[in-house]
Amino acid sequence: MSALLDTTIKLVKDFELENLNKEGQNFLIDEKLLDKEIESANLNKNDIVLDIGAGFGYITERLARICNVIAIEKDFRLYSYLVSTFELNKRVTLINHDVTDMILPNFTKIVSNPPYDIVDRILLKISRYDFSTGVMILPNTLAESLTEGKQETVLSFSLKQFMDFKEICTVSRDKFYPQPRVTSKMVFIERKKIDIIQKVLERSESLVKNAILEADRDMNSKTKRNSKDYLLERINSIEDISKKTIKQLNLKELNTLVEFLRENY
Repeated sequence: MSALLDTTIKLVKDFELENLNKEGQNFLIDEKLLDKEIESANLNKNDIVLDIGAGFGYITERLARICNVIAIEKDFRLYSYLVSTFELNKRVTLINHDVTDMILPNFTKIVSNPPYDIVDRILLKISRYDFSTGVMILPNTLAESLTEGKQETVLSFSLKQFMDFKEICTVSRDKFYPQPRVTSKMVFIERKKIDIIQKVLERSESLVKNAILEADRDMNSKTKRNSKDYLLERINSIEDISKKTIKQLNLKELNTLVEFLRENY
């Protein structure tokens, strides 16, 4: 056993953590992979790094050697351990909250091994924020959809309008405790420049037609013919989807919408 695995097993027992796999809590216990995550993030002393699902602080501790860290942990037992570990470290800000139900503080980068049961919601959430880059370990199927376009879904297609994804390495199940049910990949993330496509897609509750008009106004964009009447006329060309909400679109319809925006902006 590795020293980090021994430590993790002891902490899990001490804090009486149960049903870890069910709750998506799998702790990375490979020192070399933890170091690789930090190295791949290209950090500098001015960065403010978001660590979502900080767990026992293995990533937090490494980040704090270089820059400021915002560590978010929902489980109060783990949060209490983080407080006892980092309360005197001025580089570490600890937050006990459900990350999917909060406004995130300002951050420049993200380095995180998020719980797999909410990883889709976490990715959607951070896509709405302005940051530069990040490194995350993601379940294999989702990672391949994002990095290689395999088994494209509405989620993966939408996320790729906001961020670029590149595989760093494969992470086998035995690198975690407890072992997850799937293999994983370490992925590098780069936030794209904000554009009209993002502004439309983030209005998930709005009708497509309204989302386009609202995004056009917010971006102060100009269509190719610099005319709102022209824009309305063009929207009519996708009338079959213009009266649906963004979140109601299937993958084919989402592709149609994105192509429409690319052609007209």
